[in-house]
Amino acid sequence: MVFDVVSTEKGILLAGERDGEFYVAKLGEKNEINWEKSFENGAAIVLEPVKRGILVGGELHGRAVLVKISKEGELLWKKELWENGWIQVVKQDGDRLFAAGVIESEGKGYMGIEFLKEGIL
Repeated sequence: MVFDVVSTEKGILLAGERDGEFYVAKLGEKNEINWEKSFENGAAIVLEPVKRGILVGGELHGRAVLVKISKEGELLWKKELWENGWIQVVKQDGDRLFAAGVIESEGKGYMGIEFLKEGIL
């Protein structure tokens, strides 16, 4: 299942869930798969291209997670932001970055917002 699609100069980025895995792919100009990246037990929900790669928000093992992948598809880093939830929005404003999503607690969902340090991009 695809949750987010972003056009780039040289193709398309996809974020979603495949066979229960957090899944990200880059398709080329002719819709061929250039690369795929997946992590078990989760879903990639949102993409945000940045200068040196792609930020992907979602959920892994029930935790809200933000990962950075290079333009070539290599994992640069992975950061868990909170337990029991997921990332729904990732936005960049200059060198500032924030992620927002849902925190589940006692059967209810609450908004979670995380402002990330400058230089993380």
